[in-house]
Amino acid sequence: MIFGYAHQNCKGGRVLGDAVAVVGMSCRVPGASDPDALWALLRDGISVVDEIPSARWNLDGLVAHRLTDEQRSALRHGAFLDDVEGFDAAFFGINPSEAGSMDPQQRLMLELTWAALEDARIVPEHLSGSGSGVFTGAMSDDYTTAVTYHAAMTAHTFAGTHRSLIANRVS
Repeated sequence: MIFGYAHQNCKGGRVLGDAVAVVGMSCRVPGASDPDALWALLRDGISVVDEIPSARWNLDGLVAHRLTDEQRSALRHGAFLDDVEGFDAAFFGINPSEAGSMDPQQRLMLELTWAALEDARIVPEHLSGSGSGVFTGAMSDDYTTAVTYHAAMTAHTFAGTHRSLIANRVS
């Protein structure tokens, strides 16, 4: 059906109908918690790469035994988000036990979706039945790997660690 729709609505690479408008946006990237701050980083050429915060993970305990000194040194730097543990589970109607099993990507997507809706002045309850969709792309499985090897599995581990459920969390 999607192919048929695309074929009927595209001609010569141009979409003939159903234009898309960006009406709200949000972001949280290392060093910037909103689009204005991101723009300032880009405009000013500021690097946010730094040493791994000690509270994030113990590199030596994770993979150091399998790495050369050079590889270990290269892995000691990165760009990191602030306040990754600051998720307000109650606000989203999620119990603390379930929230503790959620990949940070799921938590961030919920927070950023809410912020984008606020930016657009859209009341989330008004989206029900509107034909709106949630489409996401997520890549990293770092949290799943850490949970699988370093924590006890819970009733919420599956739903909390699968990238395929990120869009479902939002919808």
